[in-house]
Amino acid sequence: MRVHRVLRAALPLALLGALALATLAGCGFHPGGDQIAYLSGDQLWVANPDGSNPRQLTPRQTISFSWSPDHYELVFRYGASVGAPPLPGATWAAPESVSDLAVTSISGGSPTQITPTARDQARSDAWWDTQGNRLLYREYTPGAGGIAAAYFESQNDQPVGIARKVVLAAATLPTLSPDGSQVAVIDPDGALRLGPAAQPGAIIAQDALIRLVGSDRPARILWRPGHDALLYPSAGPDDTTTTLTLLDLASHTSRHITSVGGLRDVAFSPDGALLLLATPTGYTIWPMDGQAPRAVIAESDPLAQASWSPDGRWLLVEDHSGARLIRTSDWSVAATLTYASPLAEPTLSDTTLWRPAASSPWSADSAAFAFASGPATWQGQPLPTPANGATAGLYTQHVTSSAAQGAPILIASGVISSPGWSYPDPSTTLLQAAA
Repeated sequence: MRVHRVLRAALPLALLGALALATLAGCGFHPGGDQIAYLSGDQLWVANPDGSNPRQLTPRQTISFSWSPDHYELVFRYGASVGAPPLPGATWAAPESVSDLAVTSISGGSPTQITPTARDQARSDAWWDTQGNRLLYREYTPGAGGIAAAYFESQNDQPVGIARKVVLAAATLPTLSPDGSQVAVIDPDGALRLGPAAQPGAIIAQDALIRLVGSDRPARILWRPGHDALLYPSAGPDDTTTTLTLLDLASHTSRHITSVGGLRDVAFSPDGALLLLATPTGYTIWPMDGQAPRAVIAESDPLAQASWSPDGRWLLVEDHSGARLIRTSDWSVAATLTYASPLAEPTLSDTTLWRPAASSPWSADSAAFAFASGPATWQGQPLPTPANGATAGLYTQHVTSSAAQGAPILIASGVISSPGWSYPDPSTTLLQAAA
């Protein structure tokens, strides 16, 4: 039985803006560029890729954040503390809690609170459409039992939720079209609906799943990158498999992609040509063109995260023991990060909440990635030691088109967690547990 922690009243927006402005005063104009965002304790910081010009971007008690597609805005969730900060390297999301969401510019100015202030509404992190003008998030009244969640679509520039719209009939995670004009949902009867938010939407398919077969994981719809098509799950030919079907919205035709036993999650590659299928034993790389699977990557951690580089040449797989950098040219391991001690992970249950991973560790040009870590080795050699006796460091690792380049570089020290370098299309990310 899931217990939701009720937080103290959220910070007033006026205080939020005043503190942010005070933080930025005297710092000048700071374009987004390729800066890395991260949490230091419960504060949101940004820094240049070499660690220069670090600065606090929001007030204390920031819970989580994600970059907009243009890298000039961030949406962040804030409120009273929900406990200890995430562990360095944690692959699960911050707990959902009574909190508010606000959008801030990397260039400064007062943040725009996009949710109504509510003392009794828990909220999830928010995720953007691919054009960066709409966001989705989950909202509900916390309690000791199950929840009845509603999903909301919000504009990124409208204060206190005055333009937000409830997503009707969503029985599981909804999906925004790339331009944010439409939302696809699976309703409680398994009908796939498509239309503007705050409208029921037209039924375009039937018999979709709300939960994956044989799993406590939520089913969801994915908008195929670069295509006007939706991938949705339905029950397979037996009681152990989930079938994935691609529905072309232009031709109104559908085709079977594959049926998978034990499916936990699915994500597209950045170009929409491949599927990453997560099962209890690992990841299968499945081509959309009907060819044979490209690779099987062993991974047993139920909270592992696999992050595509934006150009699709790399896959970074992070779990409780460290990380592996995998070339997608031949699916071989190019480098390995190994923690001195495996991370202690939260316990999952059938009431665990999930949402798309909101930020990518990769730079937008795919030339490097960022990670937070305590004591660990990279390719058998110790990581650079964090400064001033800090417990963790923020590191960057450069890559070429086919190899890791040199050793990781330490760019910040402290209670570092949740680094995010760029925006990922939600259809290319796996779900994270909010635990």
